[in-house]
Amino acid sequence: MEPGGQTTVPVLNRCNVPPEAIAVAVTVTSVGANREGWLAVRPAGSASGSISTLNVSRGATRANSTVVKIGDGGALTVEVDAGGHVLLDVSAAFVAAEMSRAGRYVPIEPKRLLDTRGDNWQGGARTLQMPLPDLVPADVIAVAVNVTIAGSANPLGGYITAHASGARRPGTSIQNTDGPGQVRAAAVIVPASGDGLEVYSEHGEPIVVDLLGYFTGPSAEESSDGLFVPVTPRRIVDTRLAASPLCHSETRAWPLSSIGAGSGQAAAIAATITMVSPVLGGWALAYAAQTVQPDTSSVNATGGQVAPNMVFAGLSEAGFAVQTQHSSHILVDVTGWFTGTPVSTSRGPYPQVRCVPCTTLVISDSTGAAMRWYTPALSRLTGTDFLTDLESCRRTIGISCRGRENRIPATTQVTVQNAPTGVETLVIMTGYNDGAASFARGIDVVVEEATRRGIERIAWLTMRTDITYSIPGGLVPAAVIYRQGNSALADAAGRYPQFDLMDWDRHSQDQDAWVYGDGIHLTPAGANALAEFISAELIRLYQ
Repeated sequence: MEPGGQTTVPVLNRCNVPPEAIAVAVTVTSVGANREGWLAVRPAGSASGSISTLNVSRGATRANSTVVKIGDGGALTVEVDAGGHVLLDVSAAFVAAEMSRAGRYVPIEPKRLLDTRGDNWQGGARTLQMPLPDLVPADVIAVAVNVTIAGSANPLGGYITAHASGARRPGTSIQNTDGPGQVRAAAVIVPASGDGLEVYSEHGEPIVVDLLGYFTGPSAEESSDGLFVPVTPRRIVDTRLAASPLCHSETRAWPLSSIGAGSGQAAAIAATITMVSPVLGGWALAYAAQTVQPDTSSVNATGGQVAPNMVFAGLSEAGFAVQTQHSSHILVDVTGWFTGTPVSTSRGPYPQVRCVPCTTLVISDSTGAAMRWYTPALSRLTGTDFLTDLESCRRTIGISCRGRENRIPATTQVTVQNAPTGVETLVIMTGYNDGAASFARGIDVVVEEATRRGIERIAWLTMRTDITYSIPGGLVPAAVIYRQGNSALADAAGRYPQFDLMDWDRHSQDQDAWVYGDGIHLTPAGANALAEFISAELIRLYQ
């Protein structure tokens, strides 16, 4: 298909879809997209451009599933902004009913069924069989699962598929990869048998399977709960509109009213959740708001990627919540909901997160490198997404000296030149290896380089001056040089509007337990204190 094209796909009376069906679960796969863009599967006759089902890059092979209302003429419309070939596979159909025994959806607290990331599989095709937990009745007809490829193995890519245990493997896929090391998730409805279900991996990649819920069998009680109510897909969350991405480890909730169901009428939603340009690779999780957070994930993305996945998210009286591992914009496109009563909340409202909505690069010499040497300290860098470049013997400009680990690190100037795209804030802790004059000149050079790279803010830590440290062969005491350096930093803060000071010299006064005998190099306690200080100062300066 050409970019921007669309096609209408008749659905009723095809692939065992009954003529009375009102919605279908489908997997759409893009192969060889002409450009970066999106695909949308929507009811025939509905407005275009309102939602997306799948996002792809040029030439990629990628898949996502959705449960979508059948539109005019018993058909779906596939809109292909990105162009390329499209595969559309159907896996389930929903019919209208007021009551039912079989086929009702029962959401559960997501439960991990399988995780092969620690296996020593040597490659090649692999079929993974998994029984269903005791909470799932033996005669269920299908389950909703999230299947994650946790690092693709083949440089040419591959695919996975799922089916009921004992059944013939279908000639369709639920997710695809097109290179090595990719992490991709696929939520799907899979038929189940008394023996559970199976996942087939073409190249034996590590697989994680999370159970989201199940569809009742004929032995279930007749009820009006768990029936699917399809709607014309619509976007209910787009954090880009308010320029308010979810921050590092933030959880944010949206009320039941945002879904469109009447009060107390929905127990779970069917939706597409999309991570847009997370600053680092990671995950997002959708679940019932103010309930116990599951130890699972809903969608995975690499840094800067746009990655979607279908979700069946449970609902509580407080609605639904999304947590992100790292800062990311979030889109939620709802395609329907399952009838029932939302669960009661068991947790209080989520606190408003005071985070710095940016990516911060921390650059240091051996003083800050203690946060790397004593690794627990790095976990105390909170409130934003941190990148760190912490090397001993780093100088600000010129040529660095050979450090503790027998290497000569890049200077602060060169490190800023090579900073990853998307860094908005620099936190710098260098100067201890510079002379006073070269350091003052180096500050200006670093500011100029940061400005050229479009980095918006620089926060520089003052140097400790209550010290016993002496520079080998130095003619001037180190404490004098560091006081001169702090004066140069204060001068820069007065001249550059984007330049701020973090007064580590004052903050660490009289904290003997934080430093070794020379007064500048940090103990494990000092490394922890430094990480906490940087985190707090970023909030103070930029919130």
